[in-house]
Amino acid sequence: MFRLIRRFRRDLKHSILDWAAYLRWRYFEFNAAIIDWFRTTSELTVDQSSDDAASVKRGKIRFSSLINPLFWIKDFWGFLMRFLASRNPASFLLSLPAALCAVAPFAILHFKVPTPSVLLEKAQAGYQQTVAADDLETAEFYLKLWQSLSEDPVPPRLAECDFFQRTGRLDRALSLAEDGYRQFAAMSLLNWLVNQEFQQFIKLPDDVATYAATSTTLESHLKHFLEQQPTNAEKGMMLGTLYVRRGNLSNAAEILTEVVGYSGKTYPEAPYYLAICQQQLGHIPEAVTAAQLAAEAFQEELAKKSFTFRILFNYCRSLVIAQREGNALQVMDEHMSYCNADEKQQLVFIKGDVYAAWSKRLRQNSDRNAADFFTSIELLGKGLAIAPQNPRLLEELTVVGCSKDVDADVLEQKLTQAIDSGVSPGLVHFIQGTRDLLRDPPAVESALSHFQLAEQHNQSYPGILNNLAHAMSISETGDMKVAFDLVEQALRMMPDEPVIYETRGRILLRMKEPAKAIADFEKALSKESLRGEAHEGLANAFEMLGQNEESRRHAQMAADFRKKSPPGN
Repeated sequence: MFRLIRRFRRDLKHSILDWAAYLRWRYFEFNAAIIDWFRTTSELTVDQSSDDAASVKRGKIRFSSLINPLFWIKDFWGFLMRFLASRNPASFLLSLPAALCAVAPFAILHFKVPTPSVLLEKAQAGYQQTVAADDLETAEFYLKLWQSLSEDPVPPRLAECDFFQRTGRLDRALSLAEDGYRQFAAMSLLNWLVNQEFQQFIKLPDDVATYAATSTTLESHLKHFLEQQPTNAEKGMMLGTLYVRRGNLSNAAEILTEVVGYSGKTYPEAPYYLAICQQQLGHIPEAVTAAQLAAEAFQEELAKKSFTFRILFNYCRSLVIAQREGNALQVMDEHMSYCNADEKQQLVFIKGDVYAAWSKRLRQNSDRNAADFFTSIELLGKGLAIAPQNPRLLEELTVVGCSKDVDADVLEQKLTQAIDSGVSPGLVHFIQGTRDLLRDPPAVESALSHFQLAEQHNQSYPGILNNLAHAMSISETGDMKVAFDLVEQALRMMPDEPVIYETRGRILLRMKEPAKAIADFEKALSKESLRGEAHEGLANAFEMLGQNEESRRHAQMAADFRKKSPPGN
């Protein structure tokens, strides 16, 4: 056994020595070949056919020598020595090509081979051009080249975030930006991160944006940014907007007041959201001041930039908060031609909101009188003429019609004057009929007479009655008895309308009369667009009666119908 081990060790030793000898031989052979190549390519054999010392000696040049810079350096040196020895100009002239050839490789290296800075510029330009051309595959190649050449990692990281955003991988882009900021402490990455997060937040529906969990990360990033740059108006505006949408009005007002103080009209959204905060907090003078500033800023934006519906909407809302409702209506009329079909429809609905807000402001004046009531009626009439189904107009109409702030006799006198002056007689009769229903006991005959006159002036008044009752049925503070009387009057005018039966069914549910509600919801099923709401009402009614199986069946039918016909179709 030991003999075998010794033999193996001896053989292994000989093998290693043989390989070492072979490698040394290959190494010396390779070096010898390189040295021989340099020697042979730089050789210059002088022709001794001429004995004249002053004559130029010509050498026999191998072709391979022409590509060897050492040959040209040696040749140039030889010609130079001959010139110094003989002072023959021909020797100097003949040395110039050799000098040029000796310098040529270094000149090519200097002038033709691109430097790293040039390659970096080409990578950046290539990325920008291919991204602009939407050639994302080539853009990714230039992006990787940019990352490999750049000594500053922040610009290529920003470009990488932008690339992933363009390819629809926003989560990946946000993660890269956040990691990059933590790694490099670059404010440009944090700026990009909060801008993208804010754009996503501002698109959320209001009912989702109110939950703090949806914006905790954005809030943290904005606060961290403002710690580094406390006077950054844009980020301050973003944080204030975030608090507005979450309902933290006091915090929002505090931040936005500070932002407006040092930025003025630079970011119109700052005074705009500040005005909304102050209005909702009940600080009307402060709200008016902020809204005036926002309106001026939006007016300048609308004049300088291309038209956008968002700027128009914010401008008009600022005018309304600034108690310049007439100007808001004028601005909407002036810019109506710039809107597309959908935007024009929205603008008409917004006009109804303006009329309702105008009426509400007059109604809430501390020194309100009968003349203000008369103006409110006029405004509501104009609003309902263009937007008869606007819920804010209907809500304001309910408050005005049921108002007890004005003496009844004075009010009757003003309503009569309104009819005599031709101010929306249909609306006046509608208000008179509503007030008759509010009497104790209700003056049903008088109310019916007024409602019939209202219908003759405007066929949409039965629909207004129904919409008014519907608005009250979904209001937490709505008087169901008044709503029921309103919908009854609507049914007398239009006894075969399924929409009105659906409204009465809702009211009967609120009045805890599910059996009667079932009959109305079943009548409402005759209209296809109402079937989702009708089945939902039936499900609630059967649940109240304890018929759970029937309730589940209608709930499933309501869900199936809404899948086929989603809201808005």
